[in-house]
Amino acid sequence: MARRESILTTRGQSFLSAGVVLLAAGLLIGLGDLTRLGLLLVGIALAAVLVGRRSPSWLQARRTVSPDVLTVGEHATVDLALTNVDRRRSPLVVAQEQLAYVLGDRPRFVLPGIAGGQVRHVSYTVRPTARGRYRLGPLLVRVRDAFGLTSRLAQVPSDDAILVLPVVVDLGDTRLTSAGSGAEGTVPQMVALHGAENMSIREYRLGDDQRRIHWPATAHRGEPMVRQEERPALRRAVVLLDSRRSTLGPDGSEAFEWAVSAVASVVAHLDRRGFAVHLVTDDTLDDCATATTTDAALEVLALARVGDDETYPEVVRAAADLASLGGVVVAVVGAGDRVDDRVVDRAGDKDRGAVASSGAATDGSDAAVLAAARHPGTTSAALVLDPAAFGHDGSRSRHRPSRPHHHDRGPARHDGGDVSATVQVLRAHGWRTVVVQGSESVDQAWAALDHPDGGRR
Repeated sequence: MARRESILTTRGQSFLSAGVVLLAAGLLIGLGDLTRLGLLLVGIALAAVLVGRRSPSWLQARRTVSPDVLTVGEHATVDLALTNVDRRRSPLVVAQEQLAYVLGDRPRFVLPGIAGGQVRHVSYTVRPTARGRYRLGPLLVRVRDAFGLTSRLAQVPSDDAILVLPVVVDLGDTRLTSAGSGAEGTVPQMVALHGAENMSIREYRLGDDQRRIHWPATAHRGEPMVRQEERPALRRAVVLLDSRRSTLGPDGSEAFEWAVSAVASVVAHLDRRGFAVHLVTDDTLDDCATATTTDAALEVLALARVGDDETYPEVVRAAADLASLGGVVVAVVGAGDRVDDRVVDRAGDKDRGAVASSGAATDGSDAAVLAAARHPGTTSAALVLDPAAFGHDGSRSRHRPSRPHHHDRGPARHDGGDVSATVQVLRAHGWRTVVVQGSESVDQAWAALDHPDGGRR
């Protein structure tokens, strides 16, 4: 058990002060009884300090959280089991649980004496207001000596924590379909039956169950053939989270939290519909090639933080590599502040082939880099957050110096025109786009992608 420095109470300070005065007076006037009385008072105060410095290891704490994983706004009950591991009865103490402020008020309670070896349970409720992983504890107890001369706070160490997931919004029945939906997993080479089961036929191998012999195929091939039930191929989906500080603001900003919730909702939505979902963020660059599950993605997103702009091209490149195999691509991004006017002019051309050939996808602008991640035959959708609508101006210069030779690519737009410019570049490359103005919920923005013209401007 860790401890803090012992503190003399008012009574303890009075004892020590009186003892020092009496000791000095006795030595000054030569009264032995007065000197001995002063020594007694000083000795009692110092003894109390020494005793108080001893670590009271009689208390242990164990927490049980129900549920142990929750989303923002949900309530969880924490059961705090306090055990007196000493053989003697514990003293009465005042205790306070240490919690992050986003979990709610810090509970305080009086802990009566606990018999040796006994357990006392105390429960309290937490209601997190932000996602993340938060530590529960340590428990602080105020310990006093028997004479009331010292009082100090000692903490009971704890490794308990609670994980708060981002909010997942039900996105309804809106679907993003594509002729090139991609495939992930084994596709049966020979389908024997067309029904609820997905089966393929292969040659009989030693040890196969004879009840799985497919007699029609055996008669046709002239050799034993067996049924092999295989998992159907999954459609591929790539979900990208833009975590640039310059476009979505700092950690905890409204825009970034909206983006994280949107990505979590999209992943859950596509996973329920049988897609093999690949989540691409700053934190998943090393393993985004492996399809994720909703639970695993939510754990990653619960700890997501804004990153530097330098990693954004790597995130887009990883998403483009996955999208090259086909599938649906969904990106939740902020409107970048580096959109070349010349790119916007070319993006206004209705001939998309002319836009691509003119170099819009290779000029280095943020919007063009993302636009090039779409491959022919795939469905790509982008939820573009307007920084100004979320109270963030999107100016990159506030966070880090501008890129060198920025003027060589033409003037950049910092007056809010970047949103429309980003949308124009993306739509010119075949993306469905929706501009999120801050007042819309995630399901409303997602439903707008089903608009015939590919979304709202």
